[in-house]
Amino acid sequence: MGNLSNPDDIAGQSEHSIQCALMAAVAQCVPQAPELAWLFAIPNGGSRDQREAGNLKAEGVKPGVADLLLPVPSRGYHGFFIEMKNLSGVQSDSQKAFEKFVTEQGYLYAVFRTLRDAFNGLIWYLSLESSPVARLFE
Repeated sequence: MGNLSNPDDIAGQSEHSIQCALMAAVAQCVPQAPELAWLFAIPNGGSRDQREAGNLKAEGVKPGVADLLLPVPSRGYHGFFIEMKNLSGVQSDSQKAFEKFVTEQGYLYAVFRTLRDAFNGLIWYLSLESSPVARLFE
C-alpha cells in the first residue's frame, strides 16, 4: 500500500477533486479492508445538459442525496452516507432534508471538507484505527 504524504494539499480545491482523491486513497486500502471496495458515488450533482439531466431524473436521481455511500453496517448504523464539500461549500436545503431523513432511518451521515477528514471518518466507521490502512497518510 502506498503512502499519501500530504492529503490536505487539495483542501481548497473542488469537491470533485477531493472526492476523486478519497476514492484513490480508498482503492489502495481495499486489500487490507475489503469492505471499502463497496464505497460508491451517487450521481446526483454536477452540471449536465438538459437532455442528460432529464434522463437522470427519469432514472431516479434525486436532489439532496449524498455524494457517497458505504453500504456496510457498522457501529450500530445501517451504512454511511458521505457528503463532500470544499472549504466554502454549504449544504443545500434538500441535502439537509436528506441528512435528516437518513439519520432517522439509522444511517450515519457526515459532511467532509478535506481528504484527510473523509478518510479518517471511514477508518473510524469501520473500526480500523489500529489497522495498517489507518497509517496511509503518515
